[in-house]
Amino acid sequence: MHCQVYSARGGADVVIQSLADLDGDGHPDLVVCNYPANGIVFFNGLPDGSFADGNPAVTGTRSVFATVADFNNDGLPDILLNSPYEQRFVLLTAQK
Repeated sequence: MHCQVYSARGGADVVIQSLADLDGDGHPDLVVCNYPANGIVFFNGLPDGSFADGNPAVTGTRSVFATVADFNNDGLPDILLNSPYEQRFVLLTAQK
């Protein structure tokens, strides 16, 4: 078995992640929560099953859980973040 380690950059505390094809290329992408940085990190899936370097995105919430689904029924994957520290959910909807 081969093991590859990926960095979320900036010494991030990575917590619960979600795996889904976010960009529609047929390869699963990874979303991880980076709660100290008030954001998430996207890792684009590559054809060989590995992931590209992480791309951080600020969400303005200290999320510890991310789930991906089509919450608004537009056919595109959306990301729901849970922030128990702030006692709220944040919905990031995909744009066409």
